[in-house]
Amino acid sequence: MFIPTKVVSVLLAFAAVGFASPTSELAARSGPYNTVMINPGGYCMLAPRIPGMPIAVSGPSGATQSYCNHPTGGQGQMPPNFWTPTLRANQGIHGGPYVQLTGCINPGALGLNSNDPGGQYNSNGRFGEPGNPRGSACAGYAHYIERIEPANRRACIRCCQDPADCPINPEAACPAIIPGNYPGC
Repeated sequence: MFIPTKVVSVLLAFAAVGFASPTSELAARSGPYNTVMINPGGYCMLAPRIPGMPIAVSGPSGATQSYCNHPTGGQGQMPPNFWTPTLRANQGIHGGPYVQLTGCINPGALGLNSNDPGGQYNSNGRFGEPGNPRGSACAGYAHYIERIEPANRRACIRCCQDPADCPINPEAACPAIIPGNYPGC
C-alpha cells in the first residue's frame, strides 16, 4: 500500500508531539477548549459551544467549549452576568485538597436552553471511559466534576486530587454531589 510522503510526515509530526514532552498528564490530554480551571483570580468552565444544545449531549459529542471569566487563548468569554459563584477550598475525604465553585446561573447569558435539566462533565468518565468530554481536565488537579443545570438555574464545579472527592453520579443534582452555596436558585 502506498502512503504519500506528506501524510507520513504529518503523522510523524503528531506522534512526536504526543511523545515529545514528559510533562504532566494534564498537558498531554487537555487544551483550551476542554480545560476547567478554578483559582482566586478566575475560573473556566465547560459548556456547549452550540447555543441551545443540551448539556448531556454536548459532552459525549465533543461539542463543548471552555468559557472563562478571563480567557487567555482559545477559550470563550464568560458573560459577566452568567454566574456569580462562591469559591471554597478544603480538604477531602482522605485529606487531599479540592477547590470548588457553586452558585446560581443565568442560562440565557450563555445561550443555554433554560428548560434543559442539565448534565455532567468530568475527567474520569464512567465504566472506564476517558472522561466526558473525552480528555477534559482541571488545571492543577488530577480530577474534576462539573454540573450545569439550566432548568434549576445552578452550576457547580469541583477540582480535586482524590477521585473520591469528585464523585461521578450523572443523576445527582449539584447540592447532592457538590454541597455549597446555591442561594435562591
